[in-house]
Amino acid sequence: MRREEIVEVLLTADRTLMSNYHNNEFLGFGTCAPPNFIPELFFSYLFFPRIKTTNGVPSAAPYGLRKIEAQLLNEGFNVNTIDPDQI
Repeated sequence: MRREEIVEVLLTADRTLMSNYHNNEFLGFGTCAPPNFIPELFFSYLFFPRIKTTNGVPSAAPYGLRKIEAQLLNEGFNVNTIDPDQI
């Protein structure tokens, strides 16, 4: 997509879903734990680290979000999935 194009639909997910959990799916369950005893910076790094992006577009996204993106593209919408920190 060129930068000049206007995106009709912008898709994203919350920070806890837009992560690869250090390639350990069981760390994803840690996002449900209360962060009371662990400092927020360490908690977010440990359980849901930021995913790599290119111009705000994540290298990976939740499967359901990608399915919605694919269907919208099939219907002719100009859609883009972005990292939640880019909003």
